[in-house]
Amino acid sequence: MQALFVRDGDYFIPTETACSPWGPQTLHGGASTALMVAAMEDRFNADEMQLSRLTVDLFHPVPRAPLTVECEAVRDGKRLKVFDASIRHDGLEICRASALVLRKQSVVVPAAVKNEPGLPENIDRARQQAPIEGIGEVPRTRTRTLKSNLSPGLHTVIPLKPVFLDIGVGHGCSWLRLPVPVIEGRDNSPLLQVMALADFANGFSQVHLSEEVGFINADLTVNLYRMPESEWLCIEAEAFPQAAGLSMVATTLYDERGAIGRVSQSNLTMRRYTGAKD
Repeated sequence: MQALFVRDGDYFIPTETACSPWGPQTLHGGASTALMVAAMEDRFNADEMQLSRLTVDLFHPVPRAPLTVECEAVRDGKRLKVFDASIRHDGLEICRASALVLRKQSVVVPAAVKNEPGLPENIDRARQQAPIEGIGEVPRTRTRTLKSNLSPGLHTVIPLKPVFLDIGVGHGCSWLRLPVPVIEGRDNSPLLQVMALADFANGFSQVHLSEEVGFINADLTVNLYRMPESEWLCIEAEAFPQAAGLSMVATTLYDERGAIGRVSQSNLTMRRYTGAKD
């Protein structure tokens, strides 16, 4: 399998693996997010500091085309840093991310504070099962007909260990792993791994409106209180759709020790990719 992006001078060239279920020429939100985070990650020492909050605004669908990435330090202090990054195509800003990075300091957490609750039993049990290859193999009821319409992309190469994942009912949970590099020739850090996968929350919590219309997220906010310590991560996501055609997704992130953070997404409706020509 290909990396999500291949670097060519100042440009990042998306591969087919970076694409999304919304169409073969549109990038997955996880791929776009990870590309911007890679630029931020180069600006701080991960042994001393940790990205605590990332907010991504997706202004336009990110095209499968040569992209440039810009990153600047808005605040570059010793205890707190803020970075802004953006992806551009032909000079147009396609999406933007802002990250808050905080200095780590060793402390003793009081025993009465339950900051290591471990894994819920059903999530831990699913962690031990054999994976399936890609979301196209997930059993479904409400969106079963969409299985044959999935174009290739990140969603089709991610191995899964479903906890409960009846896609279309607005609440889903699964273990997943990033099997490819974000950028060719660069090892994925735990931070890149979790940021590439966090956007799957919207997919796991999809609400079946019709065969033609679904919810797509216009943003992504990730809060991490610690970095993941395992290759497999778990996403438990729930959607809150409204009759106005808007929705929110609230998510808990886990590694094999327990919860590591939360994700929220703001959604609006969008026409689904069906493979048919207009």
